[in-house]
Amino acid sequence: MMRLQKGWLPLIALALCACQGVDPYPGPGGGGGDGEPPGRSRFTLTGSFCATSDNTGPRTGLDLLVSNLNARVLGQETVPDSDADGLSDREADTDPTMADTDGDGLNDRVEKYLGALGLDPLRPDEPGACRLMPSVIPDSDQDGLNDCEETLLGSDDRSYDTDGDGYPDGIEFNGGTSYLYDDRSGDLDNDGISNGDEILLHLDPLFADDTNSRTHLGYRYRLADNGNPIRGMPCYDFEVTNISLLDTLETKPGAGKGWNLIVAIIAEWPVDAQGSGPRHRIAAVQIGLVSGRPEPSVVELQHSNFLLVE
Repeated sequence: MMRLQKGWLPLIALALCACQGVDPYPGPGGGGGDGEPPGRSRFTLTGSFCATSDNTGPRTGLDLLVSNLNARVLGQETVPDSDADGLSDREADTDPTMADTDGDGLNDRVEKYLGALGLDPLRPDEPGACRLMPSVIPDSDQDGLNDCEETLLGSDDRSYDTDGDGYPDGIEFNGGTSYLYDDRSGDLDNDGISNGDEILLHLDPLFADDTNSRTHLGYRYRLADNGNPIRGMPCYDFEVTNISLLDTLETKPGAGKGWNLIVAIIAEWPVDAQGSGPRHRIAAVQIGLVSGRPEPSVVELQHSNFLLVE
């Protein structure tokens, strides 16, 4: 079963809430299929999009990023992150079905990361830097980190991509790369795969991958100009395969288990905005596992499914 979302509200609770009552099917679940271990299957995202600024378009593979927000890579294994808080279900001593276990408005991973500041994901905190913010803290730039979290982490709460490298702050923070400066060309784990490519391929930038794990776990991208421009703008076909889907837990009563939120992010560096960061467009789709298999196993996105992040 599938839920297609135009654009992405990156706070997982909002994204799921936007879909409740729309999908007529019960929540999925199940074991492995096609030789995969129990609780995991593979999915393909395909489609097309056109450039939105004169004389610009994808320059490298970094301009298209696909990520399963409910799949966390730990070393050579992909494991569920049911609440999309950046902590896998198995590594968390927090509630794996709630991104904010203590209900204080701060993501569990952020509180663990900033434990030296006295934050605790199991105890409500009220950081002084955030006391004047609304009781329901917004995510003004829609990057997956709310304004209080960005204040504490030092990122820009008005910029989807603080360091301008094409990757949103929330994905970089959860992935383990820098959201404050462009470290795409670095190699934190010294395995010969750059930090940028590890995020792109959905690998662990803090663990040295061998050839087998790269082949088994890494996403596979195809991106090419299709030769059919629209109003003078180049258009592109893409296909991303080998996307792991996992048997996640139920995060809202009645929603069912097995849901995976897949995001596709386009980053453009327009020639008419030299020196500034990229423009981002995003689309999202939720895929469920039914008897261990994705339903459907392939989803096609169109240009109109991508929403400009402003």
